[in-house]
Amino acid sequence: MYRLKQVLMKFVYCLILSKKKKDKFKSKYLYVMNPDNKILQILPDGREEVLKHRIKGLQVLFEGKNNVLKIYDEKVKNVKVTFHGDNSTAVVRDNTICSLRSNCFYSIDKTSYTNDVKIWLDDDNAQVKIGKNCAISWDIEFMAADCHTILDEAGNICNMPKPIEIKDHVWIGCGVKICKGVTIAENNIIGMGSVVTKSFSETNCVIAGNPAKIVKHNVNWDVKMIKDYVASYSQKK
Repeated sequence: MYRLKQVLMKFVYCLILSKKKKDKFKSKYLYVMNPDNKILQILPDGREEVLKHRIKGLQVLFEGKNNVLKIYDEKVKNVKVTFHGDNSTAVVRDNTICSLRSNCFYSIDKTSYTNDVKIWLDDDNAQVKIGKNCAISWDIEFMAADCHTILDEAGNICNMPKPIEIKDHVWIGCGVKICKGVTIAENNIIGMGSVVTKSFSETNCVIAGNPAKIVKHNVNWDVKMIKDYVASYSQKK
């Protein structure tokens, strides 16, 4: 009741503020300014529940309509999502910044995790999909669109957005940048600081460099630290 009273008092106070302060207040306290926009929690059984109250650690701004934000847990950390257009969907985990235009889509499976990732879907129809059991390190960027327009000599657009897809069980090291149109196959590792400009269909590889290329074959990885993996392996024996 006390928390509700606080929000109501701030809302009343907001009515007499300048437009700039009103917009700042709305983005901080009032998630859904258009009833067509929704925030949903994906429950363990797969059902989806509409959330209307403020979630600590979550900042979301809806500038358009018919947008949907989905989270797996109400206890989120460092999530900031901006819907600049209409008809877009984002399914997010912790430590994520995501910017979407119209008809965009971002999703990450609940079994994957992110330490610090930026998802740029700053053109209509851009997409990023991250599969199961992926480990996304810090300072990672997915660029599914270029934001600005590149034209050929005839004036034709030659840099339309292209989807990015990360298949299951991919480890992306810190500082990696992944460009539009890239698909990464299962059980791969992308080395620290790599810039990935093309797709890799081979599995069980180390991919590294700028531009990235395969530098090692026949490898796999485990999410455990080395000492923990050795201990668990010894117990299995």
